[in-house]
Amino acid sequence: MAIYFELIPRCDPEHGAMTLTDIDAGICQFLGVPCDDTRWFQSWYEIVGFRLACGQSFECIRRDIIGRDLGGLTADVSKHNRDHVWCMNMVRLIQFLDDNYIVQNWAGR
Repeated sequence: MAIYFELIPRCDPEHGAMTLTDIDAGICQFLGVPCDDTRWFQSWYEIVGFRLACGQSFECIRRDIIGRDLGGLTADVSKHNRDHVWCMNMVRLIQFLDDNYIVQNWAGR
């Protein structure tokens, strides 16, 4: 069974679903990073999008990301610092999505 999701702007629900490209551009603008023409920022679509399609809430996803960051202390300080930056960017990205979009998800064949 296939699972799907779409994000609808909170400020204008009548607009309907936004394109993933526009959402990615908004994320990049919010975080002050350049957009990549071939990849989603920090693979948000593959990570957050998949979990939204499965019915998880933004809060659940955010808690898991924060838990990953807090549990990830390793002897490799540079790797830990990279992981921490990734986690904090993901938390900000999830908050941006939660603040600005309504999620609709469904399953089909």
